[in-house]
Amino acid sequence: MGKSAVIINICILGLLIISATSALQTIDVETNISNGENEKAVGVFNDRPVKLDITCKPVLNNIKILGVDTQITSSETNEGHPSTAIDYSGNPFLLYHAQEDFAVSDIFIQRSLDNGETWPGDMVWSWGFQDPAPINPDVKFMEDGIRAYATHETVQQEPVTYFHDYENIDDPGSWAVYYFDFSDRATYVAETAICTNGTTTIALGSILDYSGQGYDLEDTLLINWNTANGEGSWPGVFWINEDSEGNSRPRSHLSADAGEKMFFCYQQDELNGKSKIYVAHCKVDENTEYTDWKTSAVAASNRYNCTNPDISVSGKIAYVVYMCDKNGNQDIYVAVSRGGSFWNQYPVATSPEDELYPVISANGEKATCLFIKNGNLYETSTEDSGVTWSTPKQVNDVSNTVVDEFQYVDIAGTYGVWTDERNENNDIYFETVGLSPILTIDKISGGFGVQATISNVGNAPAEDVKWSIDINGLILLGGHTEGTETLTPGASKTVKSGFIFGFGKASITVTFGDVTKTAEGFVLGPLVLGVK
Repeated sequence: MGKSAVIINICILGLLIISATSALQTIDVETNISNGENEKAVGVFNDRPVKLDITCKPVLNNIKILGVDTQITSSETNEGHPSTAIDYSGNPFLLYHAQEDFAVSDIFIQRSLDNGETWPGDMVWSWGFQDPAPINPDVKFMEDGIRAYATHETVQQEPVTYFHDYENIDDPGSWAVYYFDFSDRATYVAETAICTNGTTTIALGSILDYSGQGYDLEDTLLINWNTANGEGSWPGVFWINEDSEGNSRPRSHLSADAGEKMFFCYQQDELNGKSKIYVAHCKVDENTEYTDWKTSAVAASNRYNCTNPDISVSGKIAYVVYMCDKNGNQDIYVAVSRGGSFWNQYPVATSPEDELYPVISANGEKATCLFIKNGNLYETSTEDSGVTWSTPKQVNDVSNTVVDEFQYVDIAGTYGVWTDERNENNDIYFETVGLSPILTIDKISGGFGVQATISNVGNAPAEDVKWSIDINGLILLGGHTEGTETLTPGASKTVKSGFIFGFGKASITVTFGDVTKTAEGFVLGPLVLGVK
């Protein structure tokens, strides 16, 4: 039996919003937001997930390029829900589903090796799922950009949460899918999302019903986490989203990301018929308890709806973009927090026409948001932590063909992907959007000390980015070196450890911004040999 802890969420009254015209306005935020019983957290434990007997196989994709946008898929099936992340070389790694009909689908993986300019036909794989039909993948990389983790949902909403392990993206033979079977406590899993932190920590979120430990809940949030690349047990937490009278507050539209903390963002439907946005957040390590997870209100009012959130986290700063109907139509707003407890809200796009289904990618105080309006994809950017935004501009070259559904658009860095119906079925398209540095660590080598080549393969300067070199072993001098570098787009530089002195085997860790790369070598006095 787990323990219960009441989490009281308090929001700031009268958060000031700066509009696109720079005039100050007030957005309605409830005071002293508290859900009482429905914010009780309960701890659970799960064993390691079970491995599926399934192998990812290559697929020859003879793509037919139609139009001027970069087309990724062109089959007769309906592709959708693209999810992209950036690998160790700064290239996009893409997952999406392909549906032949409602109950027949599969998950595909596709890579570009030239920053999205081309998507080779021999860099496509599929899992070959039969039943149940998989949909809606979500993928995230570890800091090394080599190992990725993902999850997906199913059309049938079976009581299972899936967990993909792309141990080495250059070796499809290392890829595997696992699953958590919740059939002993749930009848369905409706939604899932995943986030990663460092090189070992993963968290999986599931929207499901939950019967057990004295509770019988509908559409609650369950989070499981692991700090050992999936090995061993997965502690978890779920929330009591109903009051003492049995009135439920369903949760949906789940998204996740991580910086210094791990965040799960969701929409919650209230008893008065209005929808609000919340997050659950925690700084996860091997000592994390379920009571360390906190929830807070991101955007909430009893007079209008806040819906369809997407979250991006960079370091300490978390951004949530969402739809809001406070002006009588659907507009885009962003909420920004440094830590997750208190959120400042600002308008992003507030034209008289509906703006729909925003997604966001953050890099410190800079971020780029994509959204849909009139069947077109638009981009807008901020350089001041969401306070002001650039004039939106259209991304797609063929108008009125972007599919407007939740999470049918995605963004990572400057890589934008969307679902498009210009060819009379749904295909995935790509375009470079916004301005953002993309950091990579290209090479680690030895000699006198350790040196590493760091690069910026993005389209914006990387300014004053911290780097470090750590050499662990029997190191008497020079085990840690750090500094900062500014790199223009396309620039590279070699950073060095300086003089070291030690003996024996050593592990080497190089960090550049939020990117990490490791190597091993042998230290002989001031020399580092056999680095690989």
